[in-house]
Amino acid sequence: MSDHQPLPGTWDCLACFDEWPCQTRRRQLLARYEGVPDQLAAYLASSYARARSDLGHVPVLVLHRRFVGWVDEQLVGSS
Repeated sequence: MSDHQPLPGTWDCLACFDEWPCQTRRRQLLARYEGVPDQLAAYLASSYARARSDLGHVPVLVLHRRFVGWVDEQLVGSS
C-alpha cells in the first residue's frame, strides 16, 4: 500500500502534504489501473464524493478537476 494516502478531513497527502491525489499517487494510480480506466474512474469518483462532504467550502469544479479531471489530461497527453 502506498504512503500517499489522503488525510481524512483535509484530503492532503499523508506522505508529502500536497493536495491528494498528489503527483506521486496519480502516477501510482495510473500504473495500478492501466488497462482498466473504468475502475480508476470509479475509484476516483468515490473519493471525490467522500471529499465533497469534507471539503464543502471548495468549489465543485475545483474538486472535480482535482479528483477526476486530471485523468483525462493524462490519457490525452499520453496518446
